[in-house]
Amino acid sequence: MGLRAILITLFLVAGSGGIAAAGLAGHAAPDTTRATSPSADTTHHEPVILQDLLNRADTLIAQQGGSRAENARIYLTWDAPYGMPRASRIHRPRAHDPMAVDTLWLCFLPGRTSKGFLGFGADLYFRAAEGDTLGPWWHMEGAGQNKGELTMDFGPDASFPQAQPWAVGGFGGAKMYRTAASARVNINFAVPYTDAVPVNPDSVYTLCRVLLHHHRVLPGCSQPVCVEWSKATLVYWLKDDPTVNRGERFVSYASDASVCDSYLPINVTRPDSLPPPHPAPQRSHPHSPKPPPKSAYGVINQPDAHHQFRP
Repeated sequence: MGLRAILITLFLVAGSGGIAAAGLAGHAAPDTTRATSPSADTTHHEPVILQDLLNRADTLIAQQGGSRAENARIYLTWDAPYGMPRASRIHRPRAHDPMAVDTLWLCFLPGRTSKGFLGFGADLYFRAAEGDTLGPWWHMEGAGQNKGELTMDFGPDASFPQAQPWAVGGFGGAKMYRTAASARVNINFAVPYTDAVPVNPDSVYTLCRVLLHHHRVLPGCSQPVCVEWSKATLVYWLKDDPTVNRGERFVSYASDASVCDSYLPINVTRPDSLPPPHPAPQRSHPHSPKPPPKSAYGVINQPDAHHQFRP
């Protein structure tokens, strides 16, 4: 389900008062890619309310000069969110350890204010080294040899060691599209507009974490791969959803940064030559879960199974 469809579905559910009954979870579950319909006795009222909200959204966007986010940035890191001490752009997996989990963190700097942050869409690419193909370990889609070994958590989750832009659980999921040499994971997640909370323009927030599991030892589990977060759609409010591709978007797996050389656009710096990440000034966010103590950061690699979404 696309991001716009998820937002409309959440509008209908929120408008019908059926959020609790719909079973919206704090972390997307496998069946959350299915739309949830509002109760029949309220459906006929929703189009009018939706159109009114969309009209007001159009007015707000016009007043601010369009749907824009020139100062927004997106950040992709291994092991910890951007700005945290353990964050890294180069990852060496324990490929033959069945208990190992590789953790990618997707973070963003809003760069602007908003009435309430609703959700995001993202495209992650996993690309084999130039001239190579992805081994069976990377075939993580529903019919692949390694199905179910890519999962993700959206939150809100107290084990995330950084602020999150949601106050409640939401609705979304991911789907993998694969070719011989690359895999694209399309991710979409949103919360009901009635529960959206503002974000601080100069604070870094964690959107989700992506986990790669090593339960199966298959060819390709230790091959060099370039990972790119190609773009993000950031939904600052209804219809206010600019696309952002600025930030630190490349990391490497089982290789130094040279595996990404053939995929880097002009004027984009290699992962290993970027300066160490620095957090943006963090303001307290009343709806963000408190981070765990530093000694508990290891829990990020051990999420509960019921907190995961598998594409």
